[in-house]
Amino acid sequence: MAIWVASTFIKISMFYYVIVLGMAQWLNLSDFRPIILPIGFLLIVVSIWSTPNLLEMVHFLSTYEAIYLIVPQTFIPLILLGILWVRKKVKGSKRGNTHAQNA
Repeated sequence: MAIWVASTFIKISMFYYVIVLGMAQWLNLSDFRPIILPIGFLLIVVSIWSTPNLLEMVHFLSTYEAIYLIVPQTFIPLILLGILWVRKKVKGSKRGNTHAQNA
């Protein structure tokens, strides 16, 4: 059980770090530390608002969880992989054209 709790803590910490770092980059901030507390407060408020009691959370997890987990764990990585693939193709074609023009 200790391993389960520790791994959950690490997972939540990593998601929190990624959210804060991504938000700082999105807002073009030079340092991410000023937004740690406000985002943490918002996460706590949203977590209490979304599942106010254990019964509602168990109902949600038993009925809708699979639907909500498919999008962030499958489609978003596939979309990012597609974007990466397109960027590599575009960058490769630009390199090929500039190399051909220099010759």
